[in-house]
Amino acid sequence: AIIGISMSIGMPSMASIIIDTRLSSSANDMLAAVQLARSEAAKKIQYSGVFVSGNTWNVFVGNQSTIVQKYKAASGIILSGTSSTITYRPEGRLNSPTPIVFSFTASGSSASRKLTVSPSGKITITNP
Repeated sequence: AIIGISMSIGMPSMASIIIDTRLSSSANDMLAAVQLARSEAAKKIQYSGVFVSGNTWNVFVGNQSTIVQKYKAASGIILSGTSSTITYRPEGRLNSPTPIVFSFTASGSSASRKLTVSPSGKITITNP
């Protein structure tokens, strides 16, 4: 009986930990992709960026057909954004006058993460 009660208390918190881990992992993968795109822009002295399609995103250099790295959101994570493409100019600044925001949400949960890329190129992840 004691084990059953302990399990019923511990299981919801374990599910919450798994969701938080998947959200953090997906947001951190996007962070790595955006940092790689910015680095490639400066290194190759050309435009580069990240193209998002559904729950996958690709780092490209020059044009979207020159893929450098591919990523995918963790299982159960839904990705949405204010733009499907983040493009950096060769000097490392965003090729957009407004911030680009991506939201990572867990299906069946209110938990989320938000990744924001400012026009200066600064990237932040928040846990709203």
